[in-house]
Amino acid sequence: MQYLLGVFKSLWQKPLARALTSILILGVLFTQLPIAEFGQTFSKISFTLWGLVVTVFILGHLVGAAKWNVLINIGQGGFSYLPTVRYYFAGLFANLFLPSIAGGDVVRAGLAIRQNSMEKEAVVLGSLLDRFLDMVALALLIMFGALFSPLGLGVEDRWRILWVCILLASLFIGVLLFVVVPIPSSTPAKVLAIIERVRSILRQLFLRPQKAILGLFLALLIQGTFVVINAFLAKHIGLDLPLAVWFLAWPLAKLTATLPISLGGLGVREAALSIFLGKFGVSMVAAVSLGLMWQAVLICGGGLGGIYYIIASHQLPTAQELGVATKEKHEDA
Repeated sequence: MQYLLGVFKSLWQKPLARALTSILILGVLFTQLPIAEFGQTFSKISFTLWGLVVTVFILGHLVGAAKWNVLINIGQGGFSYLPTVRYYFAGLFANLFLPSIAGGDVVRAGLAIRQNSMEKEAVVLGSLLDRFLDMVALALLIMFGALFSPLGLGVEDRWRILWVCILLASLFIGVLLFVVVPIPSSTPAKVLAIIERVRSILRQLFLRPQKAILGLFLALLIQGTFVVINAFLAKHIGLDLPLAVWFLAWPLAKLTATLPISLGGLGVREAALSIFLGKFGVSMVAAVSLGLMWQAVLICGGGLGGIYYIIASHQLPTAQELGVATKEKHEDA
């Protein structure tokens, strides 16, 4: 077990190790597959269709930026939409190089904190809540898919889905206990101040849960749209499966890709798709091709996000646009 933890730590800390993991997984997959069929599969996607998919992907993440903006403003507020779009798309670009598909969360949160360090607890908490709501949305989509495509699931698959739901419920209960359980009197003053600040923000969230509910709705909208995009792409390469199957397989593959062992989930996502879609009779070539197509969408979308961040950052924003709380506001608070 200690050896496995050491390997996991190495993959988390070393980008080269994660890149080699992605290359290794893809190499194993490609050795099992006829390369010529990949070219035939990709040729079925027209440039117009590709542009449409990338456009919808970008629009989905504009909604994602709005969701993140809502959640990091749980406390006193202080961030308007335009700056958070820049930070959000910088994180989207960073996802291409950092561990798992959640690696860019740290980048965008860091940029927001650098802009307004007085709201760092709200930014960190809002970012964690943002990722948590995405996981909840994926779990709900998985349950929806499992409900309407039961024939493709075995007993072990159902147990895995149940454990995902139990884990998410446990996280929620843990947060609730953190809010209500008294803090030991021996806690250092600096740590106590941070804990109280976080608990204060969480209490505001529990007392006025509208923002969390809105965040979950937006997460379901975004993730559901991405599922439909993948089903749309799959249909054009000859995979005509019920939509419920995609609501089961694609979120499962995305959750698997969050493991910080590869470069942005590359390789892990494709292997997971081949396993989950294989239960519904989809060939490994088609499943891996679809995964690589989505990876190409991620690269295009992330690259455009990085370009936008660079261009927008060279434009000097006004104080009103930044939406940063003034010193007087914090002094009054």
